[in-house]
Amino acid sequence: GSENDLPAGWSWTPLIRLLPKGGIFDGPFGSNLKSSDYMDSGVRVIRLENIGQLRFIGEKETYVSRSKYESLKRHTVGEGDIIFASFIAEEVRACLLPALSTKAIAKADCFCLRPNSELVDRKYLLFQLVSQKSFNTLFEEIHGATRPRINTTQLRELEIRLCPLPEQVEIVRRVEELFALADQLEA
Repeated sequence: GSENDLPAGWSWTPLIRLLPKGGIFDGPFGSNLKSSDYMDSGVRVIRLENIGQLRFIGEKETYVSRSKYESLKRHTVGEGDIIFASFIAEEVRACLLPALSTKAIAKADCFCLRPNSELVDRKYLLFQLVSQKSFNTLFEEIHGATRPRINTTQLRELEIRLCPLPEQVEIVRRVEELFALADQLEA
């Protein structure tokens, strides 16, 4: 069959159906957060350079003051949120946000996704988001754009391969086993 054929019990489901109201949001619009606002400590700012494929790159740290944070509160992100980079170049970059030592907000071009946990396992969704199929679909969306960037509307419409939750959890377990094995082989 074609690449769109799925096993029984699976379906192609638009991402928006897996998100509650407010379950996807962008960082603050550029003019609300300028580089002159950045400080050496305070509330962490999650930027594109922190988002790897399935890994959070914690070395590059940027902060804003607590008072600046007050005006940007609605962009707060936390442990377990899926952070998605809007720039689609060689691959889709998205990761789970780990526990951080301070509060954090996402910058513009970093989307935060908080899926409905009764419908989809976060790690399962993350693996689907960074899949080759998702990359191909999103890459087509930005065809001809000068800056290869998608918006939240395009991401909301992305079709995700969905299976029942117990199966998702088992797939995540196996994928993580394979990652662990790959790490061991590398070591």
